[in-house]
Amino acid sequence: MRKYIAYLILVILSIPFKTKAEENNFDDLKASKNDPTDFSADKVIYDDKNKKVIAIGNVEAVHEGAILVADRLEYDMVKDIIIAKDNVVISYSDGKTVFSDRAEVSSDFKKGLAENIIIKNSDGSSFTAKYLKSESDKVLKMKRTSYTPCDLCEGKSPSWQLKARKATYEQEEEKTTYTHAYLDIFGAPLFYVPYFSYTNDKSDSKTGFLTPRFGNSSNLGFMFSTPFFVHINDHHKMTLTPTYLSKENPLYQGEYNGITNHSNIDFNGYYINQKDSNDRHYINTNITTHYNSYFRSRMDVHNISDETFLKVYSLPNDEEPWLMSEVALDGFSRNSNFNMTYYHFKDLRADVENDTMPEILPSINYNYISDPSRFGSFYNVNVNTLMLTRKQEGKERETYQRYTTELEYNLPLNGAIGEKYNLSASVRGDLYRLDDTINPEGDTYSDTKAKAYPELAFETSYPFERTDYLSTQIIEPTATFITSPNQKEIDILPNEDSREFELNDTNILTNNRYTGYDKVETGTRVNYGLNWNIYGHSGYTLTNFIGQSYRFTEKNDFPTNSGLEDNFSDYVGAMSFYGYDFLNMDYRYRLQKEDLKMNRSELDLNVGNSFLRTNIRYLFIESSSSQFSDFKDREELNLGLGSNLTQYIKAYVSTKRNLIADETIENKFRIGYEDECMSLSLNLKKDLTNDRDYKGDTSVMLVLELKTLGVLRTGDLTVE
Repeated sequence: MRKYIAYLILVILSIPFKTKAEENNFDDLKASKNDPTDFSADKVIYDDKNKKVIAIGNVEAVHEGAILVADRLEYDMVKDIIIAKDNVVISYSDGKTVFSDRAEVSSDFKKGLAENIIIKNSDGSSFTAKYLKSESDKVLKMKRTSYTPCDLCEGKSPSWQLKARKATYEQEEEKTTYTHAYLDIFGAPLFYVPYFSYTNDKSDSKTGFLTPRFGNSSNLGFMFSTPFFVHINDHHKMTLTPTYLSKENPLYQGEYNGITNHSNIDFNGYYINQKDSNDRHYINTNITTHYNSYFRSRMDVHNISDETFLKVYSLPNDEEPWLMSEVALDGFSRNSNFNMTYYHFKDLRADVENDTMPEILPSINYNYISDPSRFGSFYNVNVNTLMLTRKQEGKERETYQRYTTELEYNLPLNGAIGEKYNLSASVRGDLYRLDDTINPEGDTYSDTKAKAYPELAFETSYPFERTDYLSTQIIEPTATFITSPNQKEIDILPNEDSREFELNDTNILTNNRYTGYDKVETGTRVNYGLNWNIYGHSGYTLTNFIGQSYRFTEKNDFPTNSGLEDNFSDYVGAMSFYGYDFLNMDYRYRLQKEDLKMNRSELDLNVGNSFLRTNIRYLFIESSSSQFSDFKDREELNLGLGSNLTQYIKAYVSTKRNLIADETIENKFRIGYEDECMSLSLNLKKDLTNDRDYKGDTSVMLVLELKTLGVLRTGDLTVE
């Protein structure tokens, strides 16, 4: 009898409610009647008159890791119900604990009720109900419920909690439905919802409305979005979002995500038919298909109606200067990789004609690296093919083809006293075919050209180490000698992928400072530099690098002010400091060789502690005189100031300025509250840029993030 009573009462509170934050299924809580149960109590009384078995005092039952403790336990054999009273506590092995003043259940477990329930979960969340009733083992009905993931402190309301007059749990669908519910923030009701439901994380997603979004804009008026989620099946889902605008026609968004046996599919699209009858749209399709362990295809395609649609409606990629669509085939093996990609560009800048943008049909890359020989030597093969075409105003369509093959042999060596060497020899051959290309004089021509680039290189470095009671220092000088025939570039050859050149600490020691394949650095030169790193025993790290290059022939194809136009290059360097919370720094620079005048300076500095912290970002780049360069001189300053005002409240303010134009680009302010279960932030942004029909704006966004419930956003409030 004792074991039977204990088993029944263990089930009483095993099935009342399951919060969204829990992962266990209700069926997992049900025990078999054959499972052993340990039971104890101070006194067990058999009331023959009333047909009751009563356990009194320190009642404890242990079953499959679950422990029930109560002051009183009764089994009414006439009514066939089990009742637990006074300080009822059930603890489970997964960390969940259930408290109740009183609970009862029928012996077939299909009917039951409980009063004043509190469920505390292992993740810190808790659920309460004033009254719970079950008329079957499929449906639970509750009254005056609340749920919160916050830590509960006596006498203090949680940061947020979800309260409802009624709640129903349907076990088969794992669905919880709330009636007359509201969201309580810091003890005050904030949002009222007459009806809503959700399914547990482990169960299937359901079709229905998602959290609405609202906001206001001086150009678009009041904005209200109602996302509707469509659960097609476990592998295919879709979201349809109409956004209603008081000053404009509705903006529609469609998003689809799908997974097949071999492919991932993502689709995102926006459409609006404006009141001026102008149709505007943006579509992005992304598909990746894996055919086997060696090959896959990728497609990332953008289609847009005009250059400013993303900016005006604050849509994804609104800060991008252009949209690049690509369709690619990738291949992989242990020693090689292959890529064939088609590119299409849509420029969003005001001063660029899209008719002049090239199409790549396609670009092919193949790379192979051999296994090391017994002496450590290895070789690699690089093959690149480019087929490019573009429109030309009033002329035939230009076509440019380039075929490149490079073979390189490397022999790394280690010296007897720690020095390191690497000897390399390479040869590269290029074949060009040009059709209807415009030369610098403006004439159209067609031609075939070929070039070869043999090269020898010898690299050496020798690290020195010193350790004392403060730090370990490593000083490593390095130098590379490169020689190849000094060739003048063929002027009629287009420059498509080597247009932008910037001498810095990442390429000063490389054999070829040009990016891409259209231009190649030739001649005899020596690259040299010094690394000096300090590793403090207290935890800090200080790194320093400075480098320079010397060319034995002054004549070369580098543009003026590139830093490499003379025999000696400019000095380039970088330094960083990390390890202390109050100071972190990254700095990169380029100095003119004659007078050490600054040609490039890039600083990222963080100073302060959690109470007050300053961030300084400074960028200065002097452009080169290359006819291919698309960028002018730049000098920008970003200043940020942040503070943890309290344990939970943080604030941040920043400004961004164009120092050459002496104008502010952007101002930002953010203040937020964050604890273990929610974050609430107010974000203000003033954008002072202009782009055709976009005239800048001032936006205000309130973002509320609730643990286990997601993110509620008010949207943007735009003020003229």
